[in-house]
Amino acid sequence: MESLEFFLRLEDGTLPFLDILALRFGFESLNRLPGGMGGVQMHTTALLCYVRREMNQMNHMTTGQPVCIVYGRPDYEEVSKQGPIAAFNLLDDTGKIVGYSQVERLASAQNIHIRSGCFCNTGA
Repeated sequence: MESLEFFLRLEDGTLPFLDILALRFGFESLNRLPGGMGGVQMHTTALLCYVRREMNQMNHMTTGQPVCIVYGRPDYEEVSKQGPIAAFNLLDDTGKIVGYSQVERLASAQNIHIRSGCFCNTGA
């Protein structure tokens, strides 16, 4: 039975037309924020710096091994050279990489939403 609602008839991979129509309002909202997009950029850069610094200091209590490997440019604090995406792998207490599907399951169990997997960044 064919759905009468337009958005339900779109196949997977179809452009999100309704979301595209809302872009103008989203940009208007961003421009009304204190500092505009520059303020958003500075805030997300500060968050990234904090996350990277904290993640690089984390070690397993039992073995002292690092908890994660954080990837990215060494000059990540320079706003013009790094977007606000933290790419990392989590490590078990022996130093082996924990698979992204396991990380996603564990995060989900704690009501934490993450983007995981290979090439989940549309800019990759």
